[in-house]
Amino acid sequence: MLLKYFYDEKLAHASYLVGCQKEGVAIVIDPSRYIEQYIEFAKKEGMEVIAAAETHIHA
Repeated sequence: MLLKYFYDEKLAHASYLVGCQKEGVAIVIDPSRYIEQYIEFAKKEGMEVIAAAETHIHA
């Protein structure tokens, strides 16, 4: 299992990537509008982002 914390200070926005290295898949919790960072990180770790979930509405 892999957990990666992302934080955008300009937007005061936290998000997380949770992945399974064995299966090669990951999900993003509370993604920001700049999704490339998650895709690139997952790819570097040998994973593919397959889903996203939001815990609350972002303004």
